This record gives sequence, structure tokens and C-alpha cells, in this order.
Amino acid sequence: MGARVAYWGYCVLRWVLGVLPLSMGVGLGRWVGSVLWWIGGGYRGLVLRNLRLAYGETLPLSEARAIGREHFARLVSNMFAGAKLGRMGASRALELVEVKGMEHARELVAQGRGIVTLLSHLGNWELLAQVAPLLLGCPCGTVYQSLSNPWIDAAVCRQRAREGMRLFARKEGFFSALDLLRSGGAVGVLADQHAGDSGLWAPFFGRMASTSPLPATMALRTGAAILPVAVYTLPRGRWRIVISPPVRPEVEEVGALTAQLNRVLEGQIRESPADWLWSHNRWKTPRPQFLLGKTKRGMVAEGVTRRFRLVVRSTNWLGDAVMTVPAVKAMRRTRPDLELTVLAPAKIAGLWEAIPEVDRVVALPEGGGIIATARLLRAGGYDAVVVLPNSLRTGLEA
Repeated sequence: MGARVAYWGYCVLRWVLGVLPLSMGVGLGRWVGSVLWWIGGGYRGLVLRNLRLAYGETLPLSEARAIGREHFARLVSNMFAGAKLGRMGASRALELVEVKGMEHARELVAQGRGIVTLLSHLGNWELLAQVAPLLLGCPCGTVYQSLSNPWIDAAVCRQRAREGMRLFARKEGFFSALDLLRSGGAVGVLADQHAGDSGLWAPFFGRMASTSPLPATMALRTGAAILPVAVYTLPRGRWRIVISPPVRPEVEEVGALTAQLNRVLEGQIRESPADWLWSHNRWKTPRPQFLLGKTKRGMVAEGVTRRFRLVVRSTNWLGDAVMTVPAVKAMRRTRPDLELTVLAPAKIAGLWEAIPEVDRVVALPEGGGIIATARLLRAGGYDAVVVLPNSLRTGLEA
């Protein structure tokens, strides 16, 4: 019943936005997005965390907040604009778009070569799904992830298919999408989201992130070109579509090509950071498999500049600590981007300092309580903690 009510609300909202002038819908969306920035504490924190992970200390907090506020405003305004654009039709919607780099697409279409369109959640990505068949002039499809609400999912699919876009659900496999590529069509793939525990781990803004290898796999399997396309938001209900030159693989291998495509996406995002979906948990820490010892598709570590910071809380006695050394050494072998810190009582810190696999040793303050140790852990900015002692106290500290 809840899903049905949500669908009715979705339909009413789309109808209201569809009858409003486009400029009014865009303005209303910016206002709603600004309000959500201030009341959405959890998502606001996620946006600021993601910006810190991507840009590090080079981005001042004031600038990060400004990007976050503008991101919320653009995100909601583009969603609201989508309802109006859906009623216009592709030809009228295309009048609101300036296109750069169209010659790259025309050349590939003239050759009859398949095109894997490398997409990201930049600007109004739904607009691209609407105008792509008219813009490219060849059979077009897109790979999509089904929404949890079946009624809203069906409505979105109907909207995307209205202008001739073929839809390939991830859960149904990719054979039909590969056939379209082999016949000279174009298939769009959104490749900038967290791909879960089964993704390929590759650097994104210098930090390891679970990444879908689908664009690289499809291109290498069919001989299709990879064409990066980005949509940027312009003022007053206008957009810019930028088509970059086809990606030339540095190495004909899925992992290396996936890492190369991540760098292409980074470049697109840096052009207009506020347009990207920072409110998505792109650098999600896998739980409990954060050591990546059982990754399905492997990892590519070349290009990592921001390491995964793990702290291990040592046992309190020397004999127990000696027995845990092999376990700590094994952690080092699981992921190449690991920065390994051991938090240990001062009396046994020397043991851990002699272990070459340990990057840093932090001595516990003498006589410090649970709160003091917890503050020490928090100050380290760690991504995960492993607690070796079997005690309630160390669990509470973590």
C-alpha cells in the first residue's frame, strides 16, 4: 500500500510540474533543494564527506559547503524540470540544449560502429535519455537499475522509451545490449555509482572505489567505441551536452580500461563539481568485507593517492600481541592501498614498531579511560577499526 501511495504522489507531482512553466519549475526546484540542504543533516554530512574524500585538504570547508548547497539546488531543479521536459517531446527539449563535440558522435555513426556511451550522474541525466535517439540518429538503448517501487519504475521506463530508447535491465543480463552494439547502435551506461562488493575496485579521485566494469567489458567484447558524454546545468532552464572524443584504451584489459574511464569521469566532474551526485555514497566502506580479501572482480591500485586508513586495536599483553602479529601481517596483504596503524599500550608499542607491515604505531595514553581512547580513535580519521582484545571496554572505545 505504501508503494502505491508513493506512486500516486509521484504522479500528482509530475502533473503539477508538467503544467507549470519550465522557468517556474526550475526556480521552485532550486528553492526546495536549498531547503533540503539545511534540513537534510545526514545527506549534508555525506556530501561534505565525499567532497573531502575527493579533494582532500585542497578544498576549504566554506567552498565545500557552497558546492554542496548548489548541488542540492541543481539536483532538485533538474528533477522538477524533467517532468516538464517529458511533456515537451525530444525535439522541443533539444531546443533548450547546446551541444559541443557532436562531430565525434557523427563520425562513429557514419562508420556504423557501435557506441558505448559513458555516462555519469551529472546535471540532468534524464534529459539525455530523452534526446539521445534524436541527437545521435542511430538505434539507442540504456542499461538501467530497476527502482524498488514497481509502479514508479514502470512509469520511468515508459517515459524513457517514449522517444525510441530501448531499455536493458541489469537483472535481465546484457545479451540484447551487446547485440545492439554489434549492429552499430549506442548503449548508455551510468558508470559512476558504487558497484557493491562484486564490483571492480579502482581509483576514483585517487581513492579506491567499487566500480562497474560494464562499459569496458561491453566495448572490449564487441569492438564498440567508448564515447564520454556529460550534461551540465546552465541558468534559466538550459543545459549543455558535451561529447568528448572516443576513449582510446591504454591497455586492452577490463581492469586497466575501467580505471582509465574513472579518470575520464573525474575530468567531467571537475568541470562543474556542483552538477555531480555527491549525495550518493560513492566511496562506501564494505561491511564486513572492508579488507577486500574476497573481491569478485579484483582491483587496480595504480593511481591511488588516498589510502584506506585501518587502525588495529592491539591486545594489552606482550604474549597475546605476539600471537596476533600474523593476523596483522595478513591484513596488509589484502588491499594495496592500506595504511595500517596499530593502537597499543605504550609498554608493548616497541613490538609493533618492529613489524615492517605496520605503517604507524599510536601509544595509548597512560591511565586514559574509554573516552580518552575514543577521542584518539576519532582524531585519526580512520575508515575502519579492528578490535583484537575480547573485551567490552575495547568494543566501547571503537
